[in-house]
Amino acid sequence: MDQRFDKIDQQLQELHKIFLKSQKDSPAQPSTSIVSHHRSMKLDFPRFTGDDAMTWLYKAEKFFTLYNTPDEQKVSIASIHFEGKVLPWFQLLEKAHQVADWPSLSTAIQI
Repeated sequence: MDQRFDKIDQQLQELHKIFLKSQKDSPAQPSTSIVSHHRSMKLDFPRFTGDDAMTWLYKAEKFFTLYNTPDEQKVSIASIHFEGKVLPWFQLLEKAHQVADWPSLSTAIQI
């Protein structure tokens, strides 16, 4: 029985060492526990039909911040969630190369 406890204790110590090494190797992030908690939740990206643009932009920005979305992915993620009259409008902007990044899309939506 003592041998089993010794083996379990040894495995726990090794797991602890691995955990400590992973913490040391990864860059320090403020409020890691909060970020981890949010990432365990699945939040749906808001759909956009053209109504209430400012509210949609606010929600999109919050989503991007929460999930640390890289800038180069924001336009693609947002456009996948366009519906109704917004989709052909976006396709025209995209074809005319007027939405190179998130700030340009955000500005176009506000106009």
